[in-house]
Amino acid sequence: MVDGYQPLTDSQWQVIAPLLPLQRKRRLCLRQVVDALRYVYRTGCQWRSLPACFPPWSAVYHYFARWQITGLLQRLNEAANRADRLACNRRPTPSLALVDAQSVNQAPRLNQQRGLDAHKRVNGRKQQVLCDTGGHIWRVLVHAANGHDSRAARPLLPAAKRTRAGLLFCQKWVPAGKPPAGGQR
Repeated sequence: MVDGYQPLTDSQWQVIAPLLPLQRKRRLCLRQVVDALRYVYRTGCQWRSLPACFPPWSAVYHYFARWQITGLLQRLNEAANRADRLACNRRPTPSLALVDAQSVNQAPRLNQQRGLDAHKRVNGRKQQVLCDTGGHIWRVLVHAANGHDSRAARPLLPAAKRTRAGLLFCQKWVPAGKPPAGGQR
């Protein structure tokens, strides 16, 4: 595992570059923009606190917002997950996925969507994560904490698995509140 931020290597950039919109000339190098996004993700710094070695924060945020809306960040994540799974001699897409939820307290004066998770006694937001058995994160959904886990997990599942039978199949793997057939957890 790597501690701290590491810039993209040439081989990593060669894998990512075909997925980016490189058709037109730009004033900014997209490799620097991707490095800046990775820096913000890895360090957790604020946008305005980006070091001077990266493009201006407003430009980096512009690309982040645009790529999030167009789904490019999701496609980059899926491509990285597929490549990692293939390197481990596994199928590119998982046959079994896990959904987990975490409720997080939110400051009382923030105007974002919030709710009360009565079970965990948390007033704030809830994040739900879809990952495979190798720990690769495929999708994340953030919403008010008062949403029920099973209903809120539906948008995380692929369209083919959104049927009631698919959700029941998942519930067999992760029983809610009762021990499995053997009686032990």
